[in-house]
Amino acid sequence: MMFLKQNQLNSISSFSMRSFLGILTLVVLFGSTAIAAVALGDWNLEKDKEGVKVYTRKSATSSLKDSKATVTIKTNVDAVLDLLRDFDNYPKWMYKCSEGRLLKGVSDREFYVYSVIDSPWPVSDRDLATHVTATQEADGTTILKMDGVASYTDKVKDRVRVPEFDGFWKVAPNGDGTVTVTYQFHSDPGGSIPDWMANSTSVDIPYHTLLNMKNKLEK
Repeated sequence: MMFLKQNQLNSISSFSMRSFLGILTLVVLFGSTAIAAVALGDWNLEKDKEGVKVYTRKSATSSLKDSKATVTIKTNVDAVLDLLRDFDNYPKWMYKCSEGRLLKGVSDREFYVYSVIDSPWPVSDRDLATHVTATQEADGTTILKMDGVASYTDKVKDRVRVPEFDGFWKVAPNGDGTVTVTYQFHSDPGGSIPDWMANSTSVDIPYHTLLNMKNKLEK
């Protein structure tokens, strides 16, 4: 299964495609530590509503919280991956993702993405360059690992570059016509943002992103 369709790979050099979280969410921007085997604090359930559960924990590297969210959706793995590779439409359902483009497609499973996270006035918008790699397990579970690469592209005026980011999407089939999606990330948003404001998004961003995904795929 290809994560990027061939025609997308062929056309990367001729145009840029909007949004891939920033994936990637960053849609995102504030939250948890990706697939790392590090002894951290316990996950605490912060929100459980409309099928979406959001957890936070103390970060090992900053005063901001790590985040993890899960949801079960009546769909299949391919449908979720189709949504995740529909770059132009990310701003329609990825919470706070206002802009994005594919910077480089290395292969159908490795690429670099630029995203912008909308921030409330008077805080400057954040932007993020991310290295994304896709792997698939024997049972069909697909993991998209995201690592921030702040120096990969030039900084943009009036936007603050996110200096630290890592996270992942995990899409796992349940064998009953549903899949479980996990969205986990950690970030240092950079610049000057009150911790209380940044930490408030550690619940809002993953919650609304997964709820929007669920509603879109279950239509």
